[in-house]
Amino acid sequence: MSTHPEETFMNKTSTSIPVFTGPRYGFDLDGCSANFYEGLIRKGRELGFKRLRESWQEITDYRNPMPDFYNIFAAVHRDMDFWSGLPVLEKPKIRPVCWITQRPQIPGLIAITHRWLRLNGILTAPVYIVEGCSGKAIVARQLRLDCIVDDCPDNYVELTRKGVNCKLLDRPWNRAVDAGLDRIYSLDLGFGLRLARRTLQ
Repeated sequence: MSTHPEETFMNKTSTSIPVFTGPRYGFDLDGCSANFYEGLIRKGRELGFKRLRESWQEITDYRNPMPDFYNIFAAVHRDMDFWSGLPVLEKPKIRPVCWITQRPQIPGLIAITHRWLRLNGILTAPVYIVEGCSGKAIVARQLRLDCIVDDCPDNYVELTRKGVNCKLLDRPWNRAVDAGLDRIYSLDLGFGLRLARRTLQ
């Protein structure tokens, strides 16, 4: 396995499969374990933006999270302090085979992401930065994942269409999507089951 996972999967050069026993899960990062929206709201306040949400829990439309969303993201997406300072949304107790994220492909961000996982006491695993659902599907197939967990409804729909087993992690911005038994309420709960909702603290 390449020491640069993003190169391995964007160039599709590796045929080796990491040794891993048990179910093979791939977890999305932002919106699943990292509280991307809360971090963006806090950064927006620091930068003086006014059209913000009071909390990430008020975001119900992922395509339009808040009026100044795209302006704030343009200002911070290459800021390593932003990525390293994201608050934690959820800490899974099970270790995934990998973390798969659509963060910007900028030098050093994978190392920053690994450091964020370690500093926040989150189970580490290889991090893959990919472009869109096609990149996630490539990782899923090359690593022979049993399941990908994602919070983005578009990713869920597209990955499912591509034949990738995907579970939609319940968040305020994806509740308009009828995912049926594919909706889960925690990274720690059994996949594919109708489970009682657990409220995040």
